[in-house]
Amino acid sequence: MKMNKATGPDGISVEMIQCLDEIGVDVMTKLVNKIYDTGDIPEDLTKSIFIALPKKSGATECELHRTISLMSHVTKILLKILMLRMKNKITPEIAKEQYGFMPDKGTRNAIFILRMIIERSIEVKHDLYLCFLDYTKAFDKVKHDNLLEILDQVDIDGKDLQLIRNLYWNQKAAMKINGDTSEYTNIKRGVRQGCVLSPDLFNIYSEMILRNLEDVEGMKIGGYNFNNLRYADDTVLIASTVEDLQEMIDIVSKETLKMGLSLSVKKSECMSISKNPYRSALKQESSNLMSGRFCYTDLNVGQLTKRWKDAWRPPKCGS
Repeated sequence: MKMNKATGPDGISVEMIQCLDEIGVDVMTKLVNKIYDTGDIPEDLTKSIFIALPKKSGATECELHRTISLMSHVTKILLKILMLRMKNKITPEIAKEQYGFMPDKGTRNAIFILRMIIERSIEVKHDLYLCFLDYTKAFDKVKHDNLLEILDQVDIDGKDLQLIRNLYWNQKAAMKINGDTSEYTNIKRGVRQGCVLSPDLFNIYSEMILRNLEDVEGMKIGGYNFNNLRYADDTVLIASTVEDLQEMIDIVSKETLKMGLSLSVKKSECMSISKNPYRSALKQESSNLMSGRFCYTDLNVGQLTKRWKDAWRPPKCGS
């Protein structure tokens, strides 16, 4: 465990745990084993404190803040063990298109592939249509019943499943603002940002939304069909026609609602890379999606489309 980390409600730091002698380590081992064998998690270990961190400097509105969960480091040890046990069941279920929280993958990979798809479409003068989806508070809206059902479907061990069930159904949290802490309340939805389990749990949850896209035509490069790229909840849909892109949007919208999540129409955008750029008539539910420039992770996608004008511009006479 890394040093100098914020403590949870119990005030026990990583440094304190690392200073335990052999007797302390033995006590910790027995505690974790007892929790694992019985599935019962002590109430103190189900508590966490939420703090709000601004996404941008000077942010004042709630939607411009990210909620982080501070939990007991003893709980983190238990959850780390759970994560390692479940990894070999969850990772194979995640599609290659997911680059968030995956081994040996990151934003650079997603950006590189998106850049190559765009540049390839320009090179071969092939129309390309993209839709960048923005989920509203995706991590906070995960439905626990759906999550547990998915984990059961991918054959997570019964004891591991029981621990996760007890952790999420019995969890309590207090909000800390300007040094003042609220009363504890039960949390009925969401996976906690700051929890070591959350990345894997969210990946397997969101995977179920996009599985129905597998057979929809996207952009083919080297015989592989690229119809979406993902970095956690940042998703871009990729199509060769407006009709295919609308079909993808409809599928994702339907599956998103089933899973209890929601798409932000205001923040979702479409763009075209085509000889005849159009103002988007694409819809999510009954609302038109915006079109134009969009920043995917750290890449301003709009800048990449400047080259298409030269690529498709007919040569001048005598040139």
